[in-house]
Amino acid sequence: MNAARVEQETYAGLTEIPPVAYCAHCGLASCEGCAPLATRTEMRRASVLPWASEGPSIAHFFDTARLSTTKAESVFARLRGVGPARALAFALWVELVALGSILLTVTLGLWLALPPFTAGLLRSGTTWLVASALWLLASVLVVALHVLWAELLERGIVRAGAQRDHRLALEFAGYSCGWDLLTSPVGIWLSIRSGVLQGEARTAALLAALRAPRPAMLAYLEGCRGLEPAAAQRVIARAAREALLVVGLLGLLAIGVFLGLLAAAWPY
Repeated sequence: MNAARVEQETYAGLTEIPPVAYCAHCGLASCEGCAPLATRTEMRRASVLPWASEGPSIAHFFDTARLSTTKAESVFARLRGVGPARALAFALWVELVALGSILLTVTLGLWLALPPFTAGLLRSGTTWLVASALWLLASVLVVALHVLWAELLERGIVRAGAQRDHRLALEFAGYSCGWDLLTSPVGIWLSIRSGVLQGEARTAALLAALRAPRPAMLAYLEGCRGLEPAAAQRVIARAAREALLVVGLLGLLAIGVFLGLLAAAWPY
């Protein structure tokens, strides 16, 4: 047995006299039963996401997406709100890669089904321009939807009595986009490849991505923002209703704009 480990276990808890007891719920030594909601939001543990702690890289990009999906509960309970800009950059890269892989898959499918038609489209510069513009616009739009959802959760968090923290909301929005990568064609391929190399089930990462959103939100609301379980459930339910209302109104607005443009361009 390692001597240092024996020494560490022998003197564990004796470095502070009297030994300090930490609350099992909020992790604070000063808590008497449990601290107020605002105090519980002070997390004592650092972020476990490589993209946040070690900086951007290709390896950190995929590792962060995988951890935010397969370890969603522990990851989103430990957000600290220290790098929202980096989280949003991660989100945009995720959506570009995810939607780009979908676009590439659709193009390959068209090539196999209709080779002459697809070849004609790919020879057109207009096709490339329109596809690139739609790819970028769709990526930004999906990130914006994640931010909208995080801000709706933030409204519920404030109503529940916790302090407002837009930096944490943006960090949650950014890293929650990792779920989208693992459900895209490139994410599925990388997950299968990683699973084979590590001896894991081929479908483990994909199933984790499909299950991740709700446990991640509960971990974020309870572990990171300090809400009680019942309050966290109410925040999610109310945010879902508000999201449906906002998306519905935006959809009607988009349809109205489209019909207006169509009517303006229609020859009389």
